[in-house]
Amino acid sequence: MMVIGYGEALLAMERNTEALDYFKGIYDLFSFTPEFVFLMGQIYLNNGMLLQAYAEYLKCLQMKPNRTEGVTSFYAYHSIALINEMLGEKEAAIGFYRKAGDYPRSVQRLKELEGEKA
Repeated sequence: MMVIGYGEALLAMERNTEALDYFKGIYDLFSFTPEFVFLMGQIYLNNGMLLQAYAEYLKCLQMKPNRTEGVTSFYAYHSIALINEMLGEKEAAIGFYRKAGDYPRSVQRLKELEGEKA
């Protein structure tokens, strides 16, 4: 959890490139942990590496839940939906927001997107 906390701190301080360089170097040591894989998705996303982030979030969905609720489900679905929006894939984004269930941020974004369709 210390490694995850360090990564989150780097992202919070907007030290995205530093996080990318450091965590790519230790990926193989921690890639069995969904929290770490999700963190890598965040790092890639913050560095504008959308397809790499997408792949990490998909990987989370294939993993068994661990310490953090939602990393292998609604957080990953929400993040994939965001990337789809960034790529201009509105319908795909709506589908992934729906898969995120009652996650409040997804529910809100889904309302906004569906309101645009009306």
